[in-house]
Formats: sequence, C-alpha cells, structure tokens
Amino acid sequence: MVHRTRTTPLRRVCIAAALLLSPASALANAPNHDLRESPRVLDTVRGGNPGAAPTSWSHRGAVAPRLVGGRWRVVSNSILVSPEFAIPASGAAVAVRHRAAAGAPVLDVRRDGGGLRATLEPARRERLSWVWLRPSDGPLLRLAFDPVAALGRSVDIGRLGPVAAPIPGWAVTRGAPRVSRAGGRRVIVARERVEILSRRFATGPGARFIEVEARGSGRVRVRAAGRMRTSSVARGWRRLRVPLPPRARRGRVRVIAIPGAHDIQFRVIGRVVRTTAMRGLRRSGSAVTGRIVPRGGRLPVIMRDARGRVAGRVRTGPRGRFSLSAPAGRLTIVTPGDAERLKGTWAVPR
Repeated sequence: MVHRTRTTPLRRVCIAAALLLSPASALANAPNHDLRESPRVLDTVRGGNPGAAPTSWSHRGAVAPRLVGGRWRVVSNSILVSPEFAIPASGAAVAVRHRAAAGAPVLDVRRDGGGLRATLEPARRERLSWVWLRPSDGPLLRLAFDPVAALGRSVDIGRLGPVAAPIPGWAVTRGAPRVSRAGGRRVIVARERVEILSRRFATGPGARFIEVEARGSGRVRVRAAGRMRTSSVARGWRRLRVPLPPRARRGRVRVIAIPGAHDIQFRVIGRVVRTTAMRGLRRSGSAVTGRIVPRGGRLPVIMRDARGRVAGRVRTGPRGRFSLSAPAGRLTIVTPGDAERLKGTWAVPR
C-alpha cells in the first residue's frame, strides 16, 4: 500500500516561504557590505582591566608605569606588557583604549618579543582602536605597548579587549584597517596597504557587478569571480564596479587599498548590482500591468508616451508588480533603478 501525505494549505505556504528564504534563492550582497553590522565579540581578555587586575600586567624599562584613574600611565622610556590572551585561528583584532597624558605621543603596539602590529596616535580624549592580530601570532599572545621616545610624552592605556571581528564576514589578509565613523556611518580607513577578503556568498540571479565605494588618495583594486578592476580615488566618494560573468552565482570579494598621500576610506564593500527584467508586461483595456524581476520590489516606475512625456508614475509592490492607467498610443515603461538595481526600459505591447 502506498501512503500519501496530504499537503494542507498551511503546509504549502510554509514550504513556499522556506524556498523563498533558502540560501539558494536568497538575493544577497557581500557580507556586511554596507558596514552596518557591529563588531562581533569572539572572546574577552582575562585581566585586561588595569584597575581590576593590575598584577596581570608587567613592564620593562627604568620607570614603572603607574595607575592613574584605572589606566596605566606609561612614559616614553618604558614598555607596558599586557596579560596573555588567546586569539582565534582565523585571526581577529583586539580593542585598545588609549589617550595622550602629556604631549602628542605616538604609541607602537607590538607582539611581545615580535613585530609591529599597529602604530596609534592617542588624543587628549580616550579612543578605542582595533589592533589586528595574525593567526601566526597565536594561539596565545601578549602585546607590548611602547611609546615612541620623546621627552615629556606619556600615554594612558585603559582596558584591553575584547577580541572581536571588527568587520564581520571579512578577513584581513594584509595591513591593519581601522573601523571609524564618518557622516554618521561606519567606514573602513586604510592608512597603509590593506587587503580584506569576504567569506563566500551567493550573488543570486541577475547579478551584473560587484561595487565598492571609496574616497581619499591612492588606488583601489577589487577582485571578484576571477576579474579585477583598479581605480584611483579622490576626495569625493567614487564607485568602482567589477563586471561579473553571466553564470556567476557564488564567490568572494577581495578589496585592496593602496593609499597615496592620504588615507583611503570605504563605506561600501561588495554591493551586488543587478539587472532589471520585465515579466508579463501587457496592456489590458486602459491598464498597463507587469512585474520587474529579480528583486523588483519598491522600484519607481515611469510611463512615457510617444513624445517622451510622463503619462503615469507608480512604485512597484513588494514582489515587483505594478499597474498604471494607460492612455492611447505608443507607451514605454522606464525604471531609473537605484543603488542596487540597474535602469530598465521596455516598450508596452499594443
């Protein structure tokens, strides 16, 4: 006997929703492409609070650092060594809070007994900076804080930690980018050559370009799906697009910043720009209806007559459908697109 499973209307709705939300059909950008995700905490630094665990820290040099207001005050002829902490195998960054106590100091941050990891410029107000760590630094690490020698300069070092991924979804393969804010949003700042690589993601149907927005001084390279584009950047925000092969469905994005006289800032890393296609465009009586795909929801639609005059405007629904009252004569439907969708123009069948 063959048993058949009855599919109820509710079950059919659930199946359809699961298919729409599945990774295979999802229309995605590169992970965290607009930098809206907050840094993802991976671990804490045990003993990283100087005021709560001063014995976890050590020093080298003639003048011992002293605690001032829960921070270590370090003069230019001493080195402060952090507690030992673990870093993930994939590499990450650790947060360092610092400020200038006297003068205009420069603070080198090194792997204790190893190479330079960051050069910080403390200000009078406390700052939080991310010091990038390499997988080869682990699994356990101590940092050495070394103010650049100059008479009368000193630095306050506050809490160390947490260990986090400042750019979720991306790995730093070269350099030490800084995550900052400009114009009310997060930006990535590169003061030296920086290379970042996204995790693999699904671009989805209709993907035509991978786009990056940058400004500053120098050159930017973007590599995706085996193709690369290089462009110089200037003071204003500039878009750099890499065309994707027609059958590209999954991939990674590598962004390389090569600063010139000044740093380079990024506010978008890996936006997917898609084509707009029309489905079911027809005239029925005095109405013109159609559907824009893929991801055609909430797009402006303009109908023009044979002389180019606007004969109607509407915005598509969540699934890209629209309907307009149509006058007689030859008509054209236009969508100007937006940051993630290209412009499209279609003649209305008579």
